[in-house]
Amino acid sequence: NHCKAALSCDDFAVISAAALRSEAAVVLSANAPNLVAEVDQEAARKGAALRPLGSFAESRFRQPGSDSSMKCALTKMFDALDVDGAGRLEVEEVAQGLRGLGFPGDVAIVAAAVMPPGGEPVTNAGFCHAVCQASAHPDIYAVCAQAVQEKEEPTAP
Repeated sequence: NHCKAALSCDDFAVISAAALRSEAAVVLSANAPNLVAEVDQEAARKGAALRPLGSFAESRFRQPGSDSSMKCALTKMFDALDVDGAGRLEVEEVAQGLRGLGFPGDVAIVAAAVMPPGGEPVTNAGFCHAVCQASAHPDIYAVCAQAVQEKEEPTAP
C-alpha cells in the first residue's frame, strides 16, 4: 500500500509563490512528513547549496544601514568574482572567487549549483536569479500526526 503525497511539486511551488507574494506562512498537515508534498530533489539540493551564498553576499556586499535588495548584493558579488570583466563566469571562476572572498561553505558545490543547465557560463542576471530563487521561500510548517507513540518509562518518585 503506497501512499502518495497530498501536493505535487508543481502544487507546492504555486502555494509557495502565493505565500511569498502575500508574505504569508503556510501550514500543511498530513499523517506523515512524506505525505505532505513531493520534493523536487534537484531544487532542494540547489536551494540548500545557494541559500548560504545569499546570506554571505548580503553580509559582505550590502552597505551597512542600507535597505538595498539581495539582488544588489549579489550583483556586487558577481562583479567581484568577474575579475576579467567578461560578464560571464565559468564554474572554476566562481569556486576560486568564492574561496578568495572567504566563503565558508563548499565552494565546489555552490559553484556547480549556480551554473545554468548545459555547462554554459553564468551571467550576472543568471547568477542573481539562481541565488534569489533559492533564497526566496516562505515560512512553511508541516504538522504531522505522530506515527509511533513513545513508550513511557516509569520514573522513581
